[in-house]
Amino acid sequence: MGLVLLLAAVTVIVAVTWIAERTGLPSAALLALGGIAYSFLPGPNVVLHPEPVLYCILPPLLYYAALESSLVEIRRS
Repeated sequence: MGLVLLLAAVTVIVAVTWIAERTGLPSAALLALGGIAYSFLPGPNVVLHPEPVLYCILPPLLYYAALESSLVEIRRS
């Protein structure tokens, strides 16, 4: 069950990133909106243990953010 949830989460992240690139919206905002929409759905809550999130989901997200960030843009902000 845990592996299925992990694969579903990665699939959602990839899909949201693809949608964000097509629309020009920030992927973090779309992920936040998706999380808010999910919280209103009826049914059992999904509980993730912190270790798989810390070791499997967070590093690719941080790596992608590091590749897509620009030092010039960060300094300008």
